[in-house]
Amino acid sequence: ISDLLGTNPFTEDEMTMFNAIKERESDPRIKYFQNPTDPETWFKVTEAFIIAHQHIEHIVITIDHIALVKQTMAGKKDAIDNMIEGINFLKNKYTNVSFIILSQLNREIESRENAKNSAPRKGDLYQSDFLFQLSDVILVVHNPAKLGLLEHMVVPKDAYTMFNSFKSKPDGKTSTFQTRGNIFYHFIKLREDDGQSILDLWIEKLDTKFKPSMVTSYQDYDDIPRMDATPDIFGSYDQEDSDDPFK
Repeated sequence: ISDLLGTNPFTEDEMTMFNAIKERESDPRIKYFQNPTDPETWFKVTEAFIIAHQHIEHIVITIDHIALVKQTMAGKKDAIDNMIEGINFLKNKYTNVSFIILSQLNREIESRENAKNSAPRKGDLYQSDFLFQLSDVILVVHNPAKLGLLEHMVVPKDAYTMFNSFKSKPDGKTSTFQTRGNIFYHFIKLREDDGQSILDLWIEKLDTKFKPSMVTSYQDYDDIPRMDATPDIFGSYDQEDSDDPFK
């Protein structure tokens, strides 16, 4: 920090605390690709990364977020669909890889002012059709209060009893959820083999939302390609032998 700012902005005690936090939250297992790219380049670089780390028991690849992919000549939707198709191909080919895709909701949800229809649904997902079809889990993190809603959803008395403390009328025949200070997690899709009904909603106070659950750090790694890198940067990766869905 002192190198960046030209002076040390911290006292000695503050610097000690800063270094302790930095050490605690550093994790060399987490690596970053920064540059948005087109679906084909992304696929080749990502598969090369997976091959180079195939000895790892479980690789989690997070995309933040899907709309930042560079569009193709056919447009943004085509680019997103192609990227999701590549993700599905890699997920099925390499069993030690999982993908977390961050996206957004369409603006239409902002116009729904009635608690009866305020819950997010499939059609609210940005470029939803292909993403919904191929995803195993779709979770929408929603803050209705930011849309000006004081109440969210209308549910029967016996529904979501574990969240009675969030209900406006927990003893009424029906009730809504209070929105102020609360964050809602809506599971729009959960792929379940047994077909049994499971929880599709979770609610938390906003002051619990930001408790750290995983340590992260930002570092540059010489062995990890940027998104504009060549696909054979790891050496042993043979483009001709790859099952490339874009060919």
